[in-house]
Amino acid sequence: EWIRGKVKIGDILIQNKDKSKISLNIVKAKSRFNPIINGKFISFTVNITAQSNIREIYENKSQNMDFNADPNLIDELSKKQNEVIGERINLAINAAQNRLGADVFGFGETIYRDYPKDWSNIKKRWDNIFPHINIKVNVSSQIKQTGDLSNVITDEEGS
Repeated sequence: EWIRGKVKIGDILIQNKDKSKISLNIVKAKSRFNPIINGKFISFTVNITAQSNIREIYENKSQNMDFNADPNLIDELSKKQNEVIGERINLAINAAQNRLGADVFGFGETIYRDYPKDWSNIKKRWDNIFPHINIKVNVSSQIKQTGDLSNVITDEEGS
């Protein structure tokens, strides 16, 4: 879903530096494949952009989640979100290349569209080529809405 850019809504769980668990609601995601063909070498860059809202904060131990007092907090959380999304995407790509050995995400279609002459030379061997191509994933995400979290921080034991 992430790779195809079909994630419209969904939740993702990240951990803050103080080990607080934060639930984020993904509200929008887009993906773009960029094939690179250099002679016989084929690689891809997958660029993912995502936007989310903070849904809930669990186990807040030490840090006040006041985004006005700590303007870097949103950037730190966005970086954690990038890492989690990137890990999920890389796991899916590894599964497709190594376990399935099948291009379930349509990388070949992108080559066909962007490099039709090259595709005509490799399409019959694509199932053998795909498991060996290098795929680099870049994730850029933003947390857009935080609400007034200082009043809604929850504690698993107190709820």
